[in-house]
Amino acid sequence: MRKTKIEIHKVKVEGPIVNFFREIDLDTALKIASIAHTQGETRLTSDMSAPQNVSKIPLATREYLIKFQPKTNAERILVFAKYLQDKNGKENFTAGEIKEQFELAHEPIPTNLTRDFNTALSFGWIAESTRERGSFYITETGYIAVESNFSETTQKKNSAWRGKKKGKFAPTVIRKEIQELKIETEDRNFPGYFSLKTKSERILWLLAVASNQGIETLNQKEIAFLADRIGDNIPKKSITSLISPYRKNELVSTPKQGETRYIKILQKGKDFLTNMKGGVAERPKASG
Repeated sequence: MRKTKIEIHKVKVEGPIVNFFREIDLDTALKIASIAHTQGETRLTSDMSAPQNVSKIPLATREYLIKFQPKTNAERILVFAKYLQDKNGKENFTAGEIKEQFELAHEPIPTNLTRDFNTALSFGWIAESTRERGSFYITETGYIAVESNFSETTQKKNSAWRGKKKGKFAPTVIRKEIQELKIETEDRNFPGYFSLKTKSERILWLLAVASNQGIETLNQKEIAFLADRIGDNIPKKSITSLISPYRKNELVSTPKQGETRYIKILQKGKDFLTNMKGGVAERPKASG
């Protein structure tokens, strides 16, 4: 019996998704040729098309945490600030917006967000806007820190910075009497707290009000705590420089008790505030 000769055909497909070479018989070759010359080709290739470009899909809040790997709440604040800027194109952000990002990222909301904001401020990662109260922006130092994924170099720099900044007003604890202190933004003896334009004047106000209630001294941490209680933000690391003009003009003194340096308002400081209420006070000049 004579054997039928099988005619072998070769088919080759090259492309970004499919790439193969086969030897096939005549019947199979005819079927492939038929498909290739009909509209079925369009249906076939469309079903096998490449996925859409995922690089165009914006990252979610949680993905920013994965990308930049923050380890502390201060670092998370900076990452969330960058997320808001990248997502909304907003230069400034508020504490409320950052708190919302903690929730959206399913991160525990910090028990003391003000403290963590102060930490980010003290590192120089963010700064308070001079145009809008309660609004912040990312500094150049902040961009470097977040873009480096808070590298070891950045961590060492911050550690060294913290060590250098532990000056003579380094706080220890907030005393119980400070925590129980009754304080309101209006006082009959002095101008209203928020009518004072500078943080230096507000520190002096807190010292004066505390003194009138029998508490003669406050440390940095206590001043920041009291300011936070009435809705203000005075970073404790900035207090040394803020009160420097008042110390040189003898409106305050800085007695030391044990290992802690405290700040005490003098009578001249109280008189200064009283005169401000009457509109006759002359502000001390900052040292040159």
